[in-house]
Amino acid sequence: MNPYKSLALARARKAFVYVNQHKDLSLASGLTLKSEKSLLCKELKEIKDKVQIQKSLTDKHVNKEKETKQMLDSLQKYSDPRTLDIARTAAQIRDNIKKMRKYFVNDYEELRVAHIVIQERFNNELQVKRDKNVALQSKLNRISVS
Repeated sequence: MNPYKSLALARARKAFVYVNQHKDLSLASGLTLKSEKSLLCKELKEIKDKVQIQKSLTDKHVNKEKETKQMLDSLQKYSDPRTLDIARTAAQIRDNIKKMRKYFVNDYEELRVAHIVIQERFNNELQVKRDKNVALQSKLNRISVS
């Protein structure tokens, strides 16, 4: 049982016993049982509120402790030399891939430009050969007609 809850119950029992033992005293002092009961109910409500606050604080601290333990476990996991070697290797590979990607992008651009230049040259040569073909065809036609 929660220690705060048991403390609250103990106080409530003491108050109940006190009221039962001092009924005559309260009547003599001018307080009625109803007013004493309402006072005790207010005190009980205050105690319950305090217990609830303490419980929420306890839960908060327990959750914080769990988070801290998880963080500690992850830090210990990543401080292991084998894990550090694996992480270092992965970082090096990632860096190498980035460098290679830059080279590949540059090479790709160069190849693309070279392809366009070669294609234009080929089209020009093809056009020259077509013109030559047309000239030869017309010459052949003239020779065959004559």
